[in-house]
Amino acid sequence: EQDADRLADAARVDRKGWRWPEYKPLVELAVAYKVPILGANLSREGARAVMRAGRPAEGLEPVTAETRIALEKDIVQGHCGIQPPAAVLSGMIEAQRARDARMAETLRGAGESGVVLIAGAGHARRDRGAPAYLPKGLQDALLSIAFVEVDGDEFAPLGRFKGVYDVVWFTPREKREDPCKGLKLPER
Repeated sequence: EQDADRLADAARVDRKGWRWPEYKPLVELAVAYKVPILGANLSREGARAVMRAGRPAEGLEPVTAETRIALEKDIVQGHCGIQPPAAVLSGMIEAQRARDARMAETLRGAGESGVVLIAGAGHARRDRGAPAYLPKGLQDALLSIAFVEVDGDEFAPLGRFKGVYDVVWFTPREKREDPCKGLKLPER
């Protein structure tokens, strides 16, 4: 298929959630250069199954206490400061880890030509995102980039990104509806 919109339809891209106009040029570029486009994330159903199970996904070691605390903070922050019940939060942590592990698996299978993973900044983190699930040699060959929205001329303290990303690119904050309006957390 050569048409980006038809590819998005075939992949059932959530055009609102993924702000399709911003991603469409990347898909068009990949098509123009015959670069394979691979789905790297765990399916929504797969993530829900992991979340409901409340235990590590198959093949994953139990999460360390330090990583659990950091992921809990990330998830609560990413869900408008709402603290879900402990069992739900535990399931959300395991689903996040399963997603990162699946993305790493896709990256490993990309071959010698390399690959570009387009994912949220949390998934791109070297310390607990997809790169953490790669073998050391592949971690060393990886370039992790985070786009961080800022207001006006504000810059986030760079020290907080040390060792987390290789490149941090500050961009103006996008005007959008309040993401917290009407937010409902998943139920077990």
